[in-house]
Amino acid sequence: MTLGPLPARCEVCIVGGGIVGASVAFFLSQAGIRDVLLLERGRYGDGSTGRAVGGVRHQFSLAANVRLSLRSIAFYRDAQRILGVDVELHQIGYLFLLTNPTDVAEFARAAGLQQSLGVPTVVLEPTQARRLVPDVDLEGVLAATYCPWDGYADPGSALDGLLRGAREEGVRTYSDTPVTAINRDAGGWDLVTPGAVTRAERVVICAGAYSRDVGALAGLDVPVLPYRRQVYVTEPFDRLPRDMPFTIDFGTRFYIRPEPPGFLLGMDDPNEPSGWDTSTTSEFLERLVDAAVARVPVLAEARVHRGWGGLYEVTPDHKPLIGATPLPGLWLCCGFSGHGFMHAPAAGMAMAELLTTGRTRDDLTDFDPGRFARGEVREERYVI
Repeated sequence: MTLGPLPARCEVCIVGGGIVGASVAFFLSQAGIRDVLLLERGRYGDGSTGRAVGGVRHQFSLAANVRLSLRSIAFYRDAQRILGVDVELHQIGYLFLLTNPTDVAEFARAAGLQQSLGVPTVVLEPTQARRLVPDVDLEGVLAATYCPWDGYADPGSALDGLLRGAREEGVRTYSDTPVTAINRDAGGWDLVTPGAVTRAERVVICAGAYSRDVGALAGLDVPVLPYRRQVYVTEPFDRLPRDMPFTIDFGTRFYIRPEPPGFLLGMDDPNEPSGWDTSTTSEFLERLVDAAVARVPVLAEARVHRGWGGLYEVTPDHKPLIGATPLPGLWLCCGFSGHGFMHAPAAGMAMAELLTTGRTRDDLTDFDPGRFARGEVREERYVI
């Protein structure tokens, strides 16, 4: 949706019209900042949001990420009332299968952390895990963790609802409007687009995998790199239960979840270099099928229907950048390392809090963009 020519001025300009940018726009409008402009280089959600797996989970190794999940998933659970949109949240649980003794100890520690924050994660023996996934081969599995609050939802529906809610409060959104230059002087920021320039008091970069490029336009080095992830969906398949948990073999990073009438399959590729390629490859599919059949033997009878590639926006410690930059008036909300849809509502809430009050309800020190310069880095380990 494009609302005529760009306005000459705005209070806040958001660069990026995926789920994170839409969330920031919505929560700014809810906080009373309605002179907001959102610019998207292509179509809304055309980047990572439109290619996301849609997983939502509370199982993280760091408390800051657990808190983002608590706020975000609660929002998705209540989205029908807030946005008038059903985001199709399926809380079927996440089941992590652990084959490495070091991982067992780490996940047990993290389960305790999650429990301390009110999340009902449990550590399971293999025999207990088998009751949840009787069709999964548990050879080599030493333990598992499970949280029934986890699951998946529909990124497209959530994006549509957030954009509509923001527009209803006066936010102006423009698709097919790439930012080609960002210039600053004492009066604010000039954002140059094809045929128009708009001046903003504050700018928030929410450009996902493209955030480094957008930051460079303003003279800022944003530590975000793009990495391909490939995902496949089977043809209709009834040999596995529709309510099986979102299951992850943490050793191989293979995962499976229902995608009715079939199942969605994916896997991390540790040898994948940074780059912009989003094609699918037969070599990766062959490795994925081998891992899938090894852990879920009945998948040997399934047929792949389709696949696609998308981009993770990865930071060095696999945590997002949420907060101010050294350049006055320039803010970041990006680098979610595969968790953008999962954490978009909480990130939008946090940005609205920062831009209206200068502080946040939860401690966001772990996400401060200045952490790398200060050497205050703690890595999030639960990344797929």
